[in-house]
Amino acid sequence: DGNGAAINALKDGTIDALYIYADQMNNFIQSGNALATGLGTDFAYIQTGLDQFSYNGTTLAISKRGSGLAEVFNPCIDKVLRTQAYRDVCESFFDPSSCIGSDESGTTLFYDVAMNERTDTFTCADGYCTCAGV
Repeated sequence: DGNGAAINALKDGTIDALYIYADQMNNFIQSGNALATGLGTDFAYIQTGLDQFSYNGTTLAISKRGSGLAEVFNPCIDKVLRTQAYRDVCESFFDPSSCIGSDESGTTLFYDVAMNERTDTFTCADGYCTCAGV
């Protein structure tokens, strides 16, 4: 039933942990969705900065382990994700908040930064715990 059912299960104690994209709650907050109620008080993210396409099972390329393809491919993907051309294509199909890599100004979004590299001021009270806050 999607993220809504999963978030409700987390909130009512049916489950203890949940894996969803780090922008999901931010999207709910921006849209005024009641599912965001309790973020930072009743529940919070404890890990962010995992590129959604590389950790959720989306396959961009398949190769033998140790082939070196990742070392060639990943810098290219990162470079493309930070271009206006990527944003234009992504936003022609999806809401801008769903386009990974950067916001409209080209700034990397706080939830796209690895936990141990974050320099933002968000805390567990905001719903986005830092390593020190967990």
